[in-house]
Amino acid sequence: MLLSMEQSKNNVLLDHANMELKSIIENEFQYLTIDNFIENNEKWYQFVNGLKNVDLEECNLEDLINDYFYDYMLRDNREALETYLYEEITNYLEENEQEFICIIEELGSWNGYLDGDRWEDMDFLDDYLCNEKPLDLLILGKNFNPYDDYFRFDVYGNLESTNYKEYNDYISDYFIDDIIENYQRLDIPGDLDPLLMDLEKIQEVE
Repeated sequence: MLLSMEQSKNNVLLDHANMELKSIIENEFQYLTIDNFIENNEKWYQFVNGLKNVDLEECNLEDLINDYFYDYMLRDNREALETYLYEEITNYLEENEQEFICIIEELGSWNGYLDGDRWEDMDFLDDYLCNEKPLDLLILGKNFNPYDDYFRFDVYGNLESTNYKEYNDYISDYFIDDIIENYQRLDIPGDLDPLLMDLEKIQEVE
C-alpha cells in the first residue's frame, strides 16, 4: 500500500511537471511539442524524480522547470531538434511541390538563387528571341518544343523546354537557411511558417 501511495505521488508530480513543461513549450514554439523534448529523455525523468526532494511549498515548480528548460533541456536537444526540423521542412517542400516552386522562384528573383536553371513561361519566349535569326533558332532549339509550357537556356545558350519544372535538386539545408535569411521578403505558406520560425529559434540557442 505504501509503495502504491508513493508511486501515485510520483505520477502526480510527473503529470504536474509535464503540464508546466508543455505550457512553456507551447508559448515558445509553434510546431514543436512536448513530445519532441521528453520522448526517450532520461534526463527529464531524473530531473522530475529529483523534485521529490525539493520543498515545493517554498520553491515554485513553474520557475524550477522554466530554468531547467532554458538552462539545460533546450541546449541538450538543440542539435537533434535542428536535424528534425530540417527533415520536416524538406518533407514539406517535397510533398508540396507547387509551393516549393513559388518559394524558390521568388527567392531567385531576389538573389539569383536559380542562376540559369530557372524555367520561364513559354509566353515570354518572344521577349528573349526577338533579335534572333530563323537559322539561329533552329540551332538553339535542339532540345526544344514550342508546344511545351516552359523554356530556359542551358549553360551553352541552347534552348530547352519542358512541361514540368524540376527544382528538387535545390532542396537542402543551405536552401532552407536561405529561406530563413530572406523570410521577410517571401510569401511563405501558412503551414510552413511554424516550421521555419521554430528552426530559427533553435538555431539561436547557444
